[in-house]
Amino acid sequence: MGNLNGADQVLSEALIDAGFGIEKIESTEEGLQIVRNQVPYLLLISTLLKNMGLLEFLKAMKDGSPAMKCPVIVLSPESSTQELVQAFQEGAHDYVDMKGPPVELVARIHKLLELFYGARAGAEMLLSFADVQVQLKSRKVYRGEQLIKLTPKEYDLLCFMLRRVNQVCSREELLQEVWGYDFRVDTNVVDVYIRHLRSKIDRGHSRKIIHTVRGTGYIIH
Repeated sequence: MGNLNGADQVLSEALIDAGFGIEKIESTEEGLQIVRNQVPYLLLISTLLKNMGLLEFLKAMKDGSPAMKCPVIVLSPESSTQELVQAFQEGAHDYVDMKGPPVELVARIHKLLELFYGARAGAEMLLSFADVQVQLKSRKVYRGEQLIKLTPKEYDLLCFMLRRVNQVCSREELLQEVWGYDFRVDTNVVDVYIRHLRSKIDRGHSRKIIHTVRGTGYIIH
């Protein structure tokens, strides 16, 4: 969340390559609204926030926010001992130089997840977006605390789309990559499975993450 001082694309690609689904939040108002209504798996906060300072935001998060139950990493373009100490005092769990190599951030994330959620969570590769988590080794899928049972193909479809969060997945692409079909095959299998997936992932939740892009395909955002 916040301005990453030009490092957005590099860090995003590194996180996606490491198996994480990401959601970018631009404004502090949007950030507070989101974290007060759900528990992210991990929160990365830039010190370059709009309309609110880092410490003010961390204090606001404490005010009844469930997000303080998740690990929080602060990303800073410069090292400040005073800011580091204050960030820790307000609930941050790590403080990372955003100009450092992305591999260092990924390593810190894995270690923090292991410490925060236990050795099993740290050992398993994860895909996550909002409050949806996929444990790749065990093939378990959660929405919040709820374990969701998916068929093998529903699972493959969800994982493919979680690796492309905020990117439109065309029906042709899904047919080729998830089913191995030639895109010229006349079938509505993608639409059928998306409908099944929505009924399991989105039903009963105020926030829907699977959306239709009319005439093109589907997107998770």
